[in-house]
Amino acid sequence: SRFRLMVGAHGWDAAMFGLWRRDSLAKTTLHEPYYGSDCALLAEMALLGTFVRAPNAILYSRDHPTRSVRLPSSERLAWQNPDGSTANAFELSRRLKHLVAIAYRHRRTAPLGMTLFHLVLWILDPLLIARFFLELVGVVSPQLRTKLRGAGLGALKRIHAVSNRSPG
Repeated sequence: SRFRLMVGAHGWDAAMFGLWRRDSLAKTTLHEPYYGSDCALLAEMALLGTFVRAPNAILYSRDHPTRSVRLPSSERLAWQNPDGSTANAFELSRRLKHLVAIAYRHRRTAPLGMTLFHLVLWILDPLLIARFFLELVGVVSPQLRTKLRGAGLGALKRIHAVSNRSPG
């Protein structure tokens, strides 16, 4: 389903800068003030219809050092929600809550059981489970969260380096 593809896909965020039909956008929850809300909005738009490539539309996506995807978590939180706190952002938890609300909101368009099933499959990804765990640890000890995150990222880099070695 389109919803499943948008929930689990990486690299579709550039579609946020595409052309939108106003009547379709008006049926959505719009962009909420948390990092990752663009992914939820794309998933919601996917429930409302197909995406169409506009071949004559031109998108200039500027890549620069201060782009939001390159910011540390605390700066990214302030950028996304200037009125929010600098505490644990709960980015992934907020996205999951938003996606469940979207699934419920559009239950007449897309069967609720199916959209919730796709969300369960998505959150069972081991990396996402680790991110949920880090969000919870951050409530108790932000310093421990930072240490665990660093250790996890280091382990992932080592795994990636080993998996990219040629056999022989």
